[in-house]
Amino acid sequence: MTKPTGKPKGRPRKEIDFAEFEKLCHIQATEEEIAGWFECTVPTLRDHVSEHYADEDGTLPTFLQVAEGLRGKGKIGVRRGQFQRALKGSDKMLIHLGQQYCNQKDHQDISGNITLTVKYDDNDESHDPSS
Repeated sequence: MTKPTGKPKGRPRKEIDFAEFEKLCHIQATEEEIAGWFECTVPTLRDHVSEHYADEDGTLPTFLQVAEGLRGKGKIGVRRGQFQRALKGSDKMLIHLGQQYCNQKDHQDISGNITLTVKYDDNDESHDPSS
């Protein structure tokens, strides 16, 4: 049996700044990108996220459950920015949002007369109607 040395075993626990984690989720960063940002492995990130966002009853959410909720907030921010830009007079953004939310479409009416001319070669046997 070895004698305890008082030194901790293994690596020190990797610290995750969860305010920074939430910002990364808001900008739609992937799991791999976030792990890279914190210089840890994906499994380490998953474990920390599950522990940090655990429910009061001890239920551990998955990384995907946590990240999707946070990414939704990021998408709302993008949408808010689009609407603000449109209301400031961006014609392109007004057209885009009109198509997305108001069922507006680019509509082109094409009208006119079409003349079709069919030329038939009497000497061409491949078009013989009697065969």
